[in-house]
Amino acid sequence: MKHLATILEQIKSFLNNRVICLFLDYDGTLSPIAPSPPKALLPTDAKKILEKLLKTNQCELAVISGRSVSNLKKLIGIRNVTYIGTHGFEIDGPAIRFRKRIPVKYQATLKNIERKLHNKLAPFNGVLIENKGISLSLHYRLVSRKNIPSVKKMFYDIAGPYVKKNKIKTGRGKMVLEIRPPVKWNKGAAVLWLLEKKYAGFRNMPLAPVYIGDDRTDEDAFKVL
Repeated sequence: MKHLATILEQIKSFLNNRVICLFLDYDGTLSPIAPSPPKALLPTDAKKILEKLLKTNQCELAVISGRSVSNLKKLIGIRNVTYIGTHGFEIDGPAIRFRKRIPVKYQATLKNIERKLHNKLAPFNGVLIENKGISLSLHYRLVSRKNIPSVKKMFYDIAGPYVKKNKIKTGRGKMVLEIRPPVKWNKGAAVLWLLEKKYAGFRNMPLAPVYIGDDRTDEDAFKVL
């Protein structure tokens, strides 16, 4: 892998006269990893840089995350950003709104799983269960190290039967386990959809998609780009 400094001039030449479609992950990229989701705030200097980028005529900005779109908007609070939430299942931005269709009975299934997780994991301190409507996250960053294997086992014991019946999918990230809709969709699919639907022929200039992320779920986007 080449170091950025050794090819910087090549990159500048490539980006010249192209519209940069900049996709940025939130947790761990824009915001430092925090003990719990509500504490992962956008640093002031990062917000200023994003606002400066938006003032240029050569950059279109999208923030992509496992968080919901509404939560991203609250945390970032910048207009004219395209917000891609819940691993691509929802997109809101200038002149665009998208919601990926999910099975009708999925929401009831998600609530049922949430109830079972709360009941089984109540004895473990530090467990945080977050129902985001389209997905559910089980955060275990604050769980004592000795209890983490037990928490993970209970999660998969509960989720397993639903996975076998194709009622849900499971995923994982940094110190988090997730329940997602049983739909073939992810951050990579959402990025491609946005490039095709919103940016195709944008300003009659060629595109230069750039994706920056640090989590396992970002690999789906790396693969398609």
